[in-house]
Amino acid sequence: MAELHLDQRKGAGVARRWQLRPVLAATDNNAGRFAVDRFLGGSAPWRAMLATCSLLAAVACSEDSADEPDTTSSDASADASVDASADVGEDADGGGQGDIGGSDQDTGGGGTEADADAAGMDGDGQFSDTDGEDATIDGAEADADAGPECVTAADCKDKVQLLGCQSAACEGGVCKAATTAGKCCGDDDCEDGNECTKDACDTTKHACLQTPVPNCCSGKLTLLKTGFEAGKGDVQIVTGPTNGNVGWQTSTARARSGEQSLYFGNACASYDTTQAPEAGCQSGAGAAAVSGSATSKPIALPKEKSIQLHFWLWLDSEPPYSDTLPKGSCSPGCVAGSACVAVNGAGQCLPEKDVLSVIVLPEGGAPLKVFDSTQIGKSTKGGWQRILLDLDSFQGKTVRVQWQFQTLTGYKNDFEGFYIDDVVMETICAVQGTLCGASSKCKDDGNVCTVDDCTLYGNDASKGFCFHDTKDGCCLIDANCGDGKACTVDTCKAGVCQYAPDASKAECCKLSVTTNHDFDSGTLTGFTSLDSNSSEVGWKLDPKGGVKGSQALFFGNTALTDYADPTLPPGKGPKGTICAPPNKLKVGTLFNLLTFQLQLETEWSYLPKGAYKNPPLAGQPKFDHFSVGVREEGVGSTEIKPLWSSDIIAGSTEGKWIEVTVALDAWQGKEISVCLTFDAGDDQVNDRAGVRIDELLVKVACSKPECLVDDDCGGLSCSACQAPGCLNGICGCQKIPSCCAANSECDDGNGCTNDSCTDSACVHVTVPDCCTADSQCKSGDVCQQPICDGATKQCKTTPVVNCCKIDKDCDKDLLCVTPKCTLNQCVDQPIAGCCKADTECDDGKKCTEDLCIDLKCVSTPKPGCS
Repeated sequence: MAELHLDQRKGAGVARRWQLRPVLAATDNNAGRFAVDRFLGGSAPWRAMLATCSLLAAVACSEDSADEPDTTSSDASADASVDASADVGEDADGGGQGDIGGSDQDTGGGGTEADADAAGMDGDGQFSDTDGEDATIDGAEADADAGPECVTAADCKDKVQLLGCQSAACEGGVCKAATTAGKCCGDDDCEDGNECTKDACDTTKHACLQTPVPNCCSGKLTLLKTGFEAGKGDVQIVTGPTNGNVGWQTSTARARSGEQSLYFGNACASYDTTQAPEAGCQSGAGAAAVSGSATSKPIALPKEKSIQLHFWLWLDSEPPYSDTLPKGSCSPGCVAGSACVAVNGAGQCLPEKDVLSVIVLPEGGAPLKVFDSTQIGKSTKGGWQRILLDLDSFQGKTVRVQWQFQTLTGYKNDFEGFYIDDVVMETICAVQGTLCGASSKCKDDGNVCTVDDCTLYGNDASKGFCFHDTKDGCCLIDANCGDGKACTVDTCKAGVCQYAPDASKAECCKLSVTTNHDFDSGTLTGFTSLDSNSSEVGWKLDPKGGVKGSQALFFGNTALTDYADPTLPPGKGPKGTICAPPNKLKVGTLFNLLTFQLQLETEWSYLPKGAYKNPPLAGQPKFDHFSVGVREEGVGSTEIKPLWSSDIIAGSTEGKWIEVTVALDAWQGKEISVCLTFDAGDDQVNDRAGVRIDELLVKVACSKPECLVDDDCGGLSCSACQAPGCLNGICGCQKIPSCCAANSECDDGNGCTNDSCTDSACVHVTVPDCCTADSQCKSGDVCQQPICDGATKQCKTTPVVNCCKIDKDCDKDLLCVTPKCTLNQCVDQPIAGCCKADTECDDGKKCTEDLCIDLKCVSTPKPGCS
C-alpha cells in the first residue's frame, strides 16, 4: 500500500492526531487494511462525522473541523496525557492493538452511547468490532466485512475531487487522487535527485522546470562571503597613520546588492583630507597622503581544490599618467605599478599614485600582490566591475586577503574613492561550462533571467570563469517569486515578479496609506502656519530638496540655503510651526503610523553624539530643535501634544536622509493634524542647511513594532558592556562602543599593537619598530625599496630594479652605447655611427662593400661594378 501522509492539527489547545495502524484481520477481506486511532476530545458530532468519512476523507474532514472545541475537561486531560507519551503499549483492557501511551478516556457528557455505536466505537471511545478487535473504516462503512471501494482506476471516476495535475487512482481498494504522470502539483513532485539542478513546478502549466545551478559540483566550498550588510563581517579595518578624516566605513551611498558596501573615503565622498562637511566640502591647503587596508580574517584553504576570490568594485581615483602625459620609450620596460611617460622628451618610469592593491598574506610566507587598479585604468567608469583572482598557488595554506589603498601624495585626492561589495572566496569545479577565455565564451545556461558573462582572472588573463548573474526582478514561473508572506499573491508576468495583497483571506490586513504628502504638487494647500516670528525665514517648498531631487518641505530663507535671519533682534533666532491638513485615523485591529523622510543639518551636526545636551544649561531655551506633534481637531484646544523630537537623534542627521516612524495608536478614530516645529533658539550658527521633510505619510499597519526608539527598551536587562536599544522595531542589547570585558574583545586587527582590556576599556600599545604595510617603512637609499616583511613585521629593503645614482652604476660593458643615470634609472644612449657587425653597415648601394671595422662602418667600391 502506498504511504499515506496524515496532517496533524491543533484545536482548542489540545493536539488531535490521526494515526494509521494495521488491523488484526478477522477475514481475508480485511488483509492489508488500516484503521484510524482517534486521540482527541470532542462532542458527538465529531464521532458521527467519522462514520461518514472514508480513510482519506477522514483526514480531509479533520482539516475542515480543526476548530471543533472539546466539551469536557476530562477529554482534554485525556488528550494531554496521550500527547505526553510516545511509547506504544497495549490497551488498558488488554484488547489487542495498543494505543499510544494508554487508552482513551470516556467522552463524558458531550456524547451518547448511540453516538459511539454509530461511529463504530465502544463506550470508551475505541473503534471496535463484535469480537473486541479494532475494525477499519472503509468508505462510509464501519463494517469490517465490506468489499473494496474500487478494483481499477476506472471505478473511481467522479468519486474523488481532482486538480488539474491529478487523475483518479485505485490503491488498496480505495479511490484517491494521484499526480498524473508527466505532471506536477508542487515542487516536491519535481525532485530529480540531482543536487546541481533547482527543481520547481510551474503550477499554471503543471510542468516541472529543472534549472541548472551555475558552477555546481559535489564538494564545493564557500570559504568567505560578505556583503557588509550587518557591519564589516569577516573583514577587519586597519587605517594608515596619516588618513585625517579619511577611512574605512560601511556606506549606503552605493551598493552592488543589498543596502551597504565597504567604502574608503570621507563624509564628503572623497579621500582629500582637507575636505569636511563643516567647510562645505571644499578642498584646502595641506592635503596629506592617505593609506589604509582592509584585511580578512585568516582562512584555511583546502588542498587539491581550485580556489578563486571575486568581489565587486566601484572605483573613482586619480587617472593614470597615460591619460595626462605623453607615452615615453623606456628600455628596459617599467616595473609593475609604474608608467613609462615622456618627461622633457625622455622616457621615464613613474610610480602610479592612488592605487588600490589586492594582496594575499600567507601565514609564514611573503605577501604577494595579485591585483592592482592600474590594470583597469584606476577607474570602473561609473559602474560596478567584478574582479576575479586565481588563488590556486595558495592551496593548503592559511591566508588573509588585504585590500590596500595608497595615494603616496596629498595631490589630486578629491576623487570619490572606492567601494567593495559581495566578496566571495570559494573552491571551483572545472566542470563543462564553468571555464572560459578571451576567445571562448560562456555557454548559454538556457535561463532568460541570467546574464552569461566570462570574467578573466585579474592575475592570469589567459583564462576566465563563467558567471550567471540573475537579472534584477526577473522570473520564469510564479514559484520564482515566492516572498514567504501568507497574505500576498505572488505571480510572474512577462518575466517580472508581481506581489498583490491576497483579498481572498479575511485575516490578511490590508496595508494602506491614508495620507500622503510628497509635496510634488507645488503647493501647500490645506497646511496652516503657526507661531512664526520671522517674515524672512519660515516653512516653504524647496523645488529640488526632496529625497530624489523632487519637492520637499523646508524651513529656511527664500534662497533655500539656511535659516539665518539678520532682521531679528540680537540673540533671537527664527522659529515656526506648520500643521498638515486634518486626517481621521482608522479604528480596529490595526495600527496607525506616521512616517516621514527627514534631512536635518544644524549647529549640532558633525559633533560627537555624546556632546549633545539641549539646552546646554538648565533654564535656557533649546536651540536648533526640531519636533513633531499632534493637534486634535474639534476639541476646542490648539494644544500640540509632542510625539517625537530631534533630541532622539542628537540634533542632526548629519545632512543625510533618514526615515522616522511615530506611533499614532492613541488617536485611533480621531481627527488629527500632524504639526512640525523648528526653533533656532538663538542667532548663532544659523547658516546650516536646516530641516527638510519629504514623503510625510499616515499609514495603516498590520503589526506594531516592539519599539521605535532606544528609549522604548529601557526595561531590558543587559550585560556590563551592552545597552538596551531598538533595532528594526525589536528591542535588544547592543554593544557599547569601546567597552570590553576581556582582552579577546580588543583585537583591532593591527599586528603592530598589543591589545588588552583595562578598566572595561580597550588599550592598544604600539609594538616598537613594527610594520604591517610597506608605506610604514622608509629607506635612506634611493636604490633600496623599503618593504614590510609580513613574517617578521619588520622593515627591510630590497634593491630597486635598474636603479642608479651615477653614470658608472649603469656601466655594463656594452658596445655602441653610453650608459647614463637619469632620474635614478639607467638609460643606454646609442653612440652615433657605432657598429658591432657588418650587417649594421649596409648603405643600400649594390656597388659598395660595407664592413664594420673597429666599431665603425667602412664602405669601399666593388671593382668592376657599375
